[in-house]
Amino acid sequence: MLRSLTCALVAALMLKAYDPFGTGKLVLFQTTYDMEYHWFEMLAFVVIGVFGGLYGALFCRLNMAVNRLRKATWVGRYPIAEVVAITTLTLVCSYQNPFTRIGLGELVGSLFQECPTSTVDRPSGIGGATDDDESTVERLLCVASNQLSEYLPLLSLLAFALLNRAFFAIVTFGCKVPSGLVLPSMSIGALFGRLVGTYVEYLTRAYAGKSVFAQCPPDSRCVIPGIYALVGAGATLTGATHTTIAVVAILMELTGNLIYTLPVLVGVMTARWIAEYFSSSGIYDMLLEHAGHPYFDTKTQYIHTCRTAAELMQTDLETICVDYSNENTLELLSARLARISERGMADGGFPIINSHGHLL
Repeated sequence: MLRSLTCALVAALMLKAYDPFGTGKLVLFQTTYDMEYHWFEMLAFVVIGVFGGLYGALFCRLNMAVNRLRKATWVGRYPIAEVVAITTLTLVCSYQNPFTRIGLGELVGSLFQECPTSTVDRPSGIGGATDDDESTVERLLCVASNQLSEYLPLLSLLAFALLNRAFFAIVTFGCKVPSGLVLPSMSIGALFGRLVGTYVEYLTRAYAGKSVFAQCPPDSRCVIPGIYALVGAGATLTGATHTTIAVVAILMELTGNLIYTLPVLVGVMTARWIAEYFSSSGIYDMLLEHAGHPYFDTKTQYIHTCRTAAELMQTDLETICVDYSNENTLELLSARLARISERGMADGGFPIINSHGHLL
């Protein structure tokens, strides 16, 4: 415990001293939410959780299909050509949209942010940014109106970016470049969450007098779309990896915000239940199985009818007898290696015995 505390203290001091994020803060995505959530928002958080679970299940299946295709076809033999093709396609499909033009870290950070209280006009020229791309994204995300037409450009950009990021996450995870899974999954969930949060914000403005929005203060902002992005980031990461508490801890550490722990938990647990309904394994477990690594899943029940260890042991093993040198040629040893590989024992070895069958 003392060592862990010392390591955490030293790490925090180093972060504060060197300021690697350039923000003067200890966390990557600093948030300053100043509003509590309302109970009518819980339904939206559940919807985001359902999306996270469905996306996670779909991502696992499609990504494994892509990896099997990559391994079985010529694509796996030309990894550099594959990376160049993916890079070119990403450039062509992503440059025109400001939400896909910026990096994943900047995108997630912008989606988490809260809009200013005052009205922020949308900049003209959505297709091409005249200012800094990150500043343009932050201005695009903030719309203050009760007209759906004012929100449609933003909603369409978010929807396109969502489909774009989801497609490239499925294709790139597993290729010969370190693409990772955490930030791509978080960005997809944050985009969907911000999409839902923006629409809920429009509903609270357009139907301010309805009883369902009675908790909202008059002539003031009622919801924070950035919260929905935070919940979505956790939901999609949980859907893909089937982790829960670790995801919540990561989000709390990245944002330094504990106010919205309950909505994040609602989204994360909903995503976990939905994802496990379609698949009992996350993407990392599937990759271990696909690679053929020995792995004992804690959720799998192994049933044995044998009562002793001797009954479990195999008797038809490939062995090497030191008393018969004519049986230990290179060709025969290669044939033995091929046979044990076919039986799934390529990581094993050969027992060395004598002519009496005794282990040496």
